[in-house]
Amino acid sequence: MDERKCPLCSEPAKQQIVDLDNWQIVKCVGCGFIYADDNMPVDELKRHYDDCYEDTRRWAELLDKISTRRFSSLLKEMRGRTKIGRLVDVGCSFGAFLEAAQKDGWEAIGVELSENVARYGIEEKHLDVINAPLEQANLKDSSFDAVTMWHTLEHVPHPMSTLHECARILKPGALVAVEVPNTTFQLAKSKVFSLLGKPEMGLEKGSHLNHFTAQSLRQALKMAGFQGIEIIPGYGSAHTHRTLSLRLKESYGDFCRQMCEWTGAQLGNTICAFAWKGVETSELQTQEKPFVSVVVPTYNRRCALKKTLHSLFRQDYPHDRFEIIVVDDCSSDDTDKIVTSITHLSPVELKYVCAHSNMGPGASRNLGIRKARGEIIAFADGDIIPCSSWLSNGLQPFMQSPLIGGVEGMTVPHDEGRITPFTHMTANTTGGRFPTCNMFYRKKVLEIVGGFDESFYDRGSKVHFREDLDTAIAVMRRGFNIPFASGALASHPPHDPYMRRPIDLAKRYFHDPRLMQKHPRKWRKWIDPLKIGPWMVSMPRHKLYSLYLACAVSLAPAWVLGDFTLSVAVTAGFLLCSLGVIALHVRGCRDCPIKDIALAVPVALACPFVFAYSWVKGWASKNENGVDP
Repeated sequence: MDERKCPLCSEPAKQQIVDLDNWQIVKCVGCGFIYADDNMPVDELKRHYDDCYEDTRRWAELLDKISTRRFSSLLKEMRGRTKIGRLVDVGCSFGAFLEAAQKDGWEAIGVELSENVARYGIEEKHLDVINAPLEQANLKDSSFDAVTMWHTLEHVPHPMSTLHECARILKPGALVAVEVPNTTFQLAKSKVFSLLGKPEMGLEKGSHLNHFTAQSLRQALKMAGFQGIEIIPGYGSAHTHRTLSLRLKESYGDFCRQMCEWTGAQLGNTICAFAWKGVETSELQTQEKPFVSVVVPTYNRRCALKKTLHSLFRQDYPHDRFEIIVVDDCSSDDTDKIVTSITHLSPVELKYVCAHSNMGPGASRNLGIRKARGEIIAFADGDIIPCSSWLSNGLQPFMQSPLIGGVEGMTVPHDEGRITPFTHMTANTTGGRFPTCNMFYRKKVLEIVGGFDESFYDRGSKVHFREDLDTAIAVMRRGFNIPFASGALASHPPHDPYMRRPIDLAKRYFHDPRLMQKHPRKWRKWIDPLKIGPWMVSMPRHKLYSLYLACAVSLAPAWVLGDFTLSVAVTAGFLLCSLGVIALHVRGCRDCPIKDIALAVPVALACPFVFAYSWVKGWASKNENGVDP
């Protein structure tokens, strides 16, 4: 047996931790990585797997049978992180995942070391499979949108070489997904089974050359140039065909993923990592006066749009260094005539683009991104009024670091005297809200995250929500920062009041389940953060509405049961929550008539019920259609 240096850091010094009868598991003294001290050549590995899978048809039918749900779950995890495109599955085995990926819309190819297994995928399933190690597959640079390795990285002799090759063939910002056994779990399992005389259980003697923990897998991906690394409990390896055993493993995996969301603990027998290929910082260097495209999406706001454009004409930023792109989402109020009438007044290049049909603000912004020439894209809604230094101050943070992916501007109310419980306006005075009515992004970064998710818009009701927060979280998950620039000031007038507006706004929460499905729990701190004294509370409306509904539902049963103390406590809780709900709806209404406040009370108390109905409806729709409601 030839001794190995550490596959991660090349340190020769090691410490033995398990001896499996001439198969030593050792720990690197330098970086702590755990690996098998056997320098197995690729040819020997190939013969090993050809022998293991000699009865190819039986193995293929078995793996196809038991992998369907697992691969469906892994594809759902990927859909929440990247757009569908070209994919290569490294160690594709008999092609079960390739078939699932193709059904999901991916253009998928496989790489498989075993000749017998690769031949089965090619001849029996008619899949595109390359029979070679990844490093010898001769795939083109920057040509794939995703690379997957399901229980492959623990088998390769040189994992860092494999990860570097993954980075080479991936496009900038593309996804790598890796699932491996959780060595922390497997070592504990080995110690338990050693009492029964079977210490090799979990450590796969003769097969697993590398033993990753969550920490060492993160370290390896980072060394290979990946960023935004997320590690969750995996979906298990398909080593059992017994239905009960399979269901128990799946249930345990679901439990582990929930515990990981709550506590961060990795309790599963496998771990799954998702990371994005980093972008060369040289590609994101910003010159002193970058060319900027100001994208202004609008829909039936002809009068407000005119004020917005005149404010943009007065920017102190050099007029030859920015353009304005008005994206009309198929308005019916002659928006095109308004833009045409003031084009001759514009000191900058002014473009007008009209969508073929009403697609929502996310689609309008994506259309503007495609038409933009600037390296920085500034988003201004068609009803805000930016100050004259808005562009200059919003662009300043981009000069400081290439890791600045976006910038939040400050948005304040334009006419506070018009604010009532029945108006709606957007304000962002402290940051952390990311409203796209006043935001700046690098075009390259937007292309990496795939732009705005257009499914956060319901065409039937014309209700949109969360597409701006979803994009901001996607940018931050890839390792970019989004600072707040108070100097990039814009005012936002309140929308005209009408009685049903609070109810209509409550219906928007239909889109929240999709947002939560796409992004792990730790990112939910950015959902409607509210500063209360020294504390920053996330999702305050969700929490208050939930308490109110719980008290409302418990009120009648508490009095029927006849327990006076319980009844009083529930009634007091209901009244306090009712006051909180009313206060939430009337806050900011400084000069509002008493009549409007009185009318707002019953409407405000009805909103939690509309919120709950919309949220449940969105959740049911999400479960019915995967991640897409």
